[in-house]
Amino acid sequence: MTFSNDTSIINPINKIMMASRENVVNYRDPLGLNMLGGWSVYHGPWVNNSEHADWNSPYYHRADNIGIGFDRTKTGSDAVSQYYPPVADVFGSLEKCPEEQLLWFHHLPWTYKMKSGQTLWDELCYHYERGVEEVEEIHKIWNSLRGKIDEVEFNRQQALMKIQYENAVRWRDGCVLYFQTFSRLPIPAGLKVPERDLQYYIIHNPR
Repeated sequence: MTFSNDTSIINPINKIMMASRENVVNYRDPLGLNMLGGWSVYHGPWVNNSEHADWNSPYYHRADNIGIGFDRTKTGSDAVSQYYPPVADVFGSLEKCPEEQLLWFHHLPWTYKMKSGQTLWDELCYHYERGVEEVEEIHKIWNSLRGKIDEVEFNRQQALMKIQYENAVRWRDGCVLYFQTFSRLPIPAGLKVPERDLQYYIIHNPR
């Protein structure tokens, strides 16, 4: 490894790396949401400034007062039919579709009950919160390596993780506030309420 061959260093770094993708998914686009960026640099799920519909975030999340998600089943765009039939049957079925792909294939009410027993809205909020918490956790793991690896490299990575944490918070807060304008439901008790209003996050975008 770049930092060391010592397993007491390798194992924590491996844990950070293996968790990194899911962390980003949780604080950016959980439950099958995707393409929430802009057509230039990232802006957020509200981006809707291109004449090309599929260059805009709302094209992909389809959030409205009823629910959220892109119906790609036979009752929607039927994009699911492009898959091999056994796979299409899974993604096209609300009962069989894995929750991590759910909103990529289905448009569901905000009050739809998830496997956890929570509503879709609550589940979405918990995923966003979990993403930020997971970023905090990998920072703790990284900080436990202080003094075990090169100080310059340690500080460099720590600074980058600080930027990631700040962006994760903005992603969480901006997305929750934006989707809340459609769901009109409260943020679940116990979760952090954004410190600023939606307009702030639209203007001050994480890059």
